[in-house]
Amino acid sequence: MSVRPTCDTPRLLHRILSASLYVGVAPVAFLLKYHHKSDFTSHHTRHALSSSFIMHAALLVFVMIRILHIILRIHREDIYLASRVGTVELILFTITFSILLILTSLSVFYAVRGKSAKVPILSRVSKKAWVPALMLSIFAASLAFVLLTTFLSCYSVSITPEANNEAVVYMLYDDAGFFPRWIFTLGFLPITRRASNDLGPDSVCVCKLTREAFKQAFSSGKFIFLATHGAGPGRIYADRLTYGATFASEASDGNRPHFVYLTACSLGKNDDSWNRALPKTEVVSFDRWSAVVEHIWWLYSEGPDKLESVFP
Repeated sequence: MSVRPTCDTPRLLHRILSASLYVGVAPVAFLLKYHHKSDFTSHHTRHALSSSFIMHAALLVFVMIRILHIILRIHREDIYLASRVGTVELILFTITFSILLILTSLSVFYAVRGKSAKVPILSRVSKKAWVPALMLSIFAASLAFVLLTTFLSCYSVSITPEANNEAVVYMLYDDAGFFPRWIFTLGFLPITRRASNDLGPDSVCVCKLTREAFKQAFSSGKFIFLATHGAGPGRIYADRLTYGATFASEASDGNRPHFVYLTACSLGKNDDSWNRALPKTEVVSFDRWSAVVEHIWWLYSEGPDKLESVFP
């Protein structure tokens, strides 16, 4: 790596601003023509754009790898476990992003020093004329996504009561102790929105899965979605407690849920206890590992129609 010092050391303000470009604001700086101020600002603006591009490209590659990983685990879990695909993926991810972080950190260091650092991979990419336009497009799309997600999250929280004794649609989740509620209300939005519109605002309850919430759901609910983990065949796990089909049958106390969706991995593997305990209920469970993404897909593609079939 070679370092080309500038003729005149840039002012402290420009050194700090150039260093800050590497935290994701380079597209905005480029749009505001910050790179026109000097050779120094031009160099680091283009380097920062290149760093962001490489990070995004690497992330896209790992997203594609992750999709293949999910498909393999769903259809051939034996091969997945034998080949330790998850471990290999984690190692490659850690090495790749550690290297990229080091390269970016070097550029930040030279920016603070007031020098133009020629980091090989960043310098090569920075010469591509299409990189700024592409990163501006990605930045605009990301900003739009954040704003849309924020709006939908606020909306989903506003239409989903956390406690509701009159509900017939229950969406219960295990937050693992740290996931915020809005993540789950956003994921459940297609169903909760349809329920609120068709059945009324008091028809839905979205809350953390506790023993009390579980009892309430099965004692009065008709459409129940349990976003939980598997604790072995026939049992689900949430909030450090396990729940089985027998407990669900006892909690129903004469109530007959029409539909129950259980996300728990391997819940139905060599086990039919939920179907036997709730004989008049349509129970969806998995006899294999199940991915979060397939449950989200179901919630957005099939869930609203299923809700309509339960409450025609």
